Amino acid sequence: MRVAWLGDPASLDATTVGGKTANLGRLATSFRVPPGFCLDASAFDELRPALDGDAGARARLRKLVAASYADLGSRVGEREPRVAVRSSAIGEDAGDASFAGQHETVLDVGGVDAIVDALLECWRSVSSERAAAYRKQKGISGTPRIAVLVQLMVPADASAIAFSADPVSGARDVVVVNAAKGLGDAMASGTITPDSYTVRKADLVIASRICANGAAIADDDIAAIARLAIQLETAMGGPVDIECALRGGELHLLQCRPITTLADEFPVTWDDPADATLTWDREDSHFAGVLAPLAIEFIRNGPDYGIKRQLADTGHPLIVRHVAFNGRFYASAKPRVSANELPAALTAATERRRGLARTLRRRWDEELLPEVLAHYDWMRAVRFETMPAAEAADAWLELWRRQNRIWAIHFIVTSSAYPVMEELAQVYERLVGGNGGDAFVVSQGLAPTLQRLERDLHTLGEAARRSAAVAEAIAGGPRSVGALSAISGGDQFVRALEDFIRVHGDIGQENFDLESAAWRDEPEKLLAIIAQRLGSVQEQPAARFARVRAPADDLVTKTRAQLADRPDELAQFEEVLEAAVGAGPLTEEHNYWIDRLAHAHARRAARAVGARLVREGTLGSTDDVFLLYVPEVADALRRPTALVDLVERRRRELARWRRLRAPKTIGAPPAAPGPLTPGVSLERVDFDYSVTQDDRYTLKGVAASPGIARGPARLITGDRDFSKMRAGEVLICRSSTVSWIPLYTMAAAVITEIGGSLSHAAVVAREFGVPAVVACGDVLSTLTDGEPVEVDGTTGIVRRLFPITWPDPEDARLLWRRDDAHATHAVPPLAIEYTRHGPTYGMRRRDEDLGPPVLMRLEHFNGRSYSSAKLLRPGEDVVAQQKDAVARRRRLARRMSKDWEERYLPELNEHYAWMRALSLDRLSGGQAAAAWDDLWRRHRRAWRIHMLVTAAAYPVMEELGETYQTLVGGTQADALALTQGLALTLQQLERDLHSLTETARRSPAVAEAIRDGLSFDEVRSRDAVFAQAIDAFLGAHGEAGASGDHFGSIAWRDDPTLLIGAVARRLATPVEEPDVRHARLRRRADEVSRQARITLADRPADLERFEEVLATACATGPLTEEHNYWLDRRNHSNMGKAARTFGARLVRDGALREPEE
Repeated sequence: MRVAWLGDPASLDATTVGGKTANLGRLATSFRVPPGFCLDASAFDELRPALDGDAGARARLRKLVAASYADLGSRVGEREPRVAVRSSAIGEDAGDASFAGQHETVLDVGGVDAIVDALLECWRSVSSERAAAYRKQKGISGTPRIAVLVQLMVPADASAIAFSADPVSGARDVVVVNAAKGLGDAMASGTITPDSYTVRKADLVIASRICANGAAIADDDIAAIARLAIQLETAMGGPVDIECALRGGELHLLQCRPITTLADEFPVTWDDPADATLTWDREDSHFAGVLAPLAIEFIRNGPDYGIKRQLADTGHPLIVRHVAFNGRFYASAKPRVSANELPAALTAATERRRGLARTLRRRWDEELLPEVLAHYDWMRAVRFETMPAAEAADAWLELWRRQNRIWAIHFIVTSSAYPVMEELAQVYERLVGGNGGDAFVVSQGLAPTLQRLERDLHTLGEAARRSAAVAEAIAGGPRSVGALSAISGGDQFVRALEDFIRVHGDIGQENFDLESAAWRDEPEKLLAIIAQRLGSVQEQPAARFARVRAPADDLVTKTRAQLADRPDELAQFEEVLEAAVGAGPLTEEHNYWIDRLAHAHARRAARAVGARLVREGTLGSTDDVFLLYVPEVADALRRPTALVDLVERRRRELARWRRLRAPKTIGAPPAAPGPLTPGVSLERVDFDYSVTQDDRYTLKGVAASPGIARGPARLITGDRDFSKMRAGEVLICRSSTVSWIPLYTMAAAVITEIGGSLSHAAVVAREFGVPAVVACGDVLSTLTDGEPVEVDGTTGIVRRLFPITWPDPEDARLLWRRDDAHATHAVPPLAIEYTRHGPTYGMRRRDEDLGPPVLMRLEHFNGRSYSSAKLLRPGEDVVAQQKDAVARRRRLARRMSKDWEERYLPELNEHYAWMRALSLDRLSGGQAAAAWDDLWRRHRRAWRIHMLVTAAAYPVMEELGETYQTLVGGTQADALALTQGLALTLQQLERDLHSLTETARRSPAVAEAIRDGLSFDEVRSRDAVFAQAIDAFLGAHGEAGASGDHFGSIAWRDDPTLLIGAVARRLATPVEEPDVRHARLRRRADEVSRQARITLADRPADLERFEEVLATACATGPLTEEHNYWLDRRNHSNMGKAARTFGARLVRDGALREPEE
């Protein structure tokens, strides 16, 4: 059995480590691949009995994993790092068979036993039915074998999957990138819809984008991902799909495999062949994502049953159905009547519904709501835990029959409430002449349930505010309810919380997935909402509702006055007004009483049954019940039998569903969408209506709730983002449910991607008097968190604002270009200070000293870097000034080599020694503050030196090129060759690194330890000579090998495993002897200079000029690169280390929680 570390030669043999590991092993030497180790196929061959419970085999496997896992922890500096456990089957990721999705991957695993379990799961997947079917389809014979890769988990800020060819159209001139925030499993699982980009290969320009969850990744990073895909396509020799993670601005390659098919498969089996002739739209507005079997049953027995029953009972001319394909719901509609009869039939159906709306409020209060509550009372009274088996099974089926009835009531309500609101808009527009959507305000502020929810939330917040200790604990971060009880005043708050949950505990779910918990089951969600409210002053509910009702009363008063002399029209308005005021609030209140509460009771019953089945040995865990269908649960209750295998198959099937790319539509091609109009009617099956944007700065949507508000954008993609919201921000989401109400009361305004004037978001916004624009397509991908916007809910316009405070009002007259060359994203405050006190300061002092006609500037606006330039002395001869400045810089170059050796380099070394020696342990606060100031003074001085050096070095190289081309007539490449091989510091670095590698090569023990991926300390301990060599190397170059060019980069000295990695790569790849290479470079330089002297031999003045410039260039030119060693890398790492030292001091003082803050 062998363990192969990524990048080692052993990791390149696909016949033993599998295609996935071999691909990553090959690429690890050139790309940023997270470290990891692979248990090759021989481990599977020898220890496979562990799959059948063989204790001895498992113990041997555990020992093997434990040793390698400990080594990985040592390499990355963590005791038990989180890892991803990935199958790497022999033959996987080959050119003709990628096995994508056929074998298991288990993410975010920690601990030896958990890794062993995950590894066995991977081994088991090689024998799964789907993998066997795939091998058969691809004609792959023989006994399957598998290796497993255990790789450091990257805690991704965002993840991406990229295809170097369009997997749908097969186009080879584009890269398709799917991106999402967080870990990639959320994207693969379908719990979120990824952003999708098509990027042209030719120029890396984004040709199209479809963004569903906000701008997960900046455009510049999308381009970088596309560039990486193109590079890997070249490296792999054909189209590839890659997975990568973005963490702290760095791109990590997680997987790379060939694209063996350029068409995604989404298998569909039609129960009725005629269904294939219909267009089925993916139902993202209500049932987004992939659902497990019991959640599918909830939709079938709830919304789908309710809408079909209501349409049939009222003789509606449409048949509407929701069907799950691979766990995703699709909706379709077909007429019961001919195309000629359909318009009249729809009109008649709408009139019937509007008629029913006249009595809807009375029916709701007296009949429908009491019936719904009676069903919930029955559900609460059922005791699945203790009932006899047959009674429990019958009660389970009865629960779903009652769900049928509850959802039938749901559509009785909506089928009347929405049409009467549309009728109100039409009547208002016809009689008064105004915008029909304006009339919707008449029902706002009249939803008693939602008002009570807001009042009770406000009261709960005030209960927390009454105890300073409780308020501080809640505002401080995640807290359990139990922990609050022990705090002074906590018991009173907990009682208030329990009272609130007793009334409203059955809401708070994000969606229709039964695994989504209500506040009663996860009160921590509620605490997060209270924490948000504690951070700002909340408007009193009574004042809010009075403010909200004022526009409604004003509109009614004005309309009555306008129609006073037209009694028949006034009577018509009063009739529809009365119906709308009664039924209108139910467009949202029904979501509280039915959508959320029916879900909560179904989930609670399912978990109670699941707990019973666990006790009876049928299931392994309570939540396994979500992987069963309703009849299967009933059968299990009647005849308990182990369903562990069935559950496991379902779990794998669910994982497979989540890996599929679900198309927007299936079946017949969709017709062109109709125009977007205000309102939402039942005939509208697909609620994904949105306005297409043609301007990225002025966005258009549907006016939903009047008013104008400004504030920073807050992108909320689900309840996991709720804690991000702050009072006064603009809530931006795809759509929302009643559980989002706490955010509305904090929001300055609301923007949604989909909906209409009567969508949930619009109704709730009007209810709470919050300006809103809905159906603002792609707003999540267009706006960014924190970006200031103006929302005009009256006109449906959203304007992007970019507030800038100009240091000098005259700066507003300059053209500022975003500096993507050095920073492609917004940077935190200390990084801004690093630039301000470094490059910005250095350029300003350089230009003051050398007097160019143009002043270069760097500034940060909203965290992004911008550069500009302005004339220092307008009106003067700029060309003459520029010539004079270049001449001064070239004169500076004549003495720069001497100044560098005698002044600047010793000064830099003194600064770095001071930074390394910095200790704050014995310093008072004042002394530490003085040291902080001194640190930045030294940083400024280092960058002043940096700019002086480059101001001399680059111009003299330009002068050499001009002189050589003018006098000799050679090429620019020949001119630059004259100075190559003269960077003595870099030569010494290369020489020492080569010597260290050869020392390792001469020691078999060290070379083996490096190849086996052992920790730095273990490698170092293998040979005293090597230990001495590597210590000497770190002493000389330890600060130069920073892990990146960014502020705070980790140097070789701080993480010697980086150096070991460099040695490992050199051991695996033959490298030219440094002295041989340097001699080769100098021979070319000597030959170019010899030919130049021959050419100029008969022109002594030109020869003298050439020799003068050449001498200066040879002395100063190497500093164009050497300054990066002495300044960029060493200053980055030393400043970062010093900053962390101060951060640690602030942690000890209680000012920060983490040094990196």
